[in-house]
Amino acid sequence: MRRVNWTITELQHRELKRLSQETGLPISELVRRALDKYIGLVGEGSPSQEVEMGRSANPYARRGKSRSEV
Repeated sequence: MRRVNWTITELQHRELKRLSQETGLPISELVRRALDKYIGLVGEGSPSQEVEMGRSANPYARRGKSRSEV
């Protein structure tokens, strides 16, 4: 995983803290899941889970092909 530093609004931070308390998940995991969903990869397996399992988030990367070429 890569470490990033973003600036968010007070409202976004407040809502993330609230969701974190409700779900028991850290804010970083909530942000990763939101990014996965926004990018549209949730149905194919989230990149966060793929990295944790030791696999590439992009299954075509090892083959040298883009998704559009397959």
